[in-house]
Amino acid sequence: MVTLPAVISSLAKLEELDLDNGNGCEMQLHLSESALLPGSLKMLNLSGALAKDSPLPISHLQALKELDLSKFETAMIPAEVFSLQQLQSLRVDYMHLRAVPDELIRLTNLQTLHACCNFITTAGWPDLRAMRNLKLVELGNNSLTKFDQQLIRSRLPDTTKVDFTNVWDDGRANEE
Repeated sequence: MVTLPAVISSLAKLEELDLDNGNGCEMQLHLSESALLPGSLKMLNLSGALAKDSPLPISHLQALKELDLSKFETAMIPAEVFSLQQLQSLRVDYMHLRAVPDELIRLTNLQTLHACCNFITTAGWPDLRAMRNLKLVELGNNSLTKFDQQLIRSRLPDTTKVDFTNVWDDGRANEE
């Protein structure tokens, strides 16, 4: 298990932190309250880097605009995410999501949601029609039928582009 060096929290002007772990690497980063990430961050990429049991002390990152939690082995989007009022882009690809929580509507500045390669169903899709800034939702490889896709579209603003294009031709491929 890896922890971030404490010096990172003292980098008051740090705006981007990319800890993408790549394919096949196993960093198993464990974030802690004692080594807080700098509040100046605008982009945080933790794709594949987080340990399964890692806490996510990010609610103080109120300048954050882009967050990538892809490949974080959890069945739900961590609650801390929904306090990030400036968030514009959220990546939660390759997690184990079965639902998109109602709390997503609290992210009023969200413009893009990437949630490919999960297990999301229409039963787990909230009504997000009030999210007027939401421009793009990507949902490839979630085993969605044509009917499911139409239902999800009906729960989004008319101006939101929804992309159901499959990334892989696997058992989770959406109906085309």
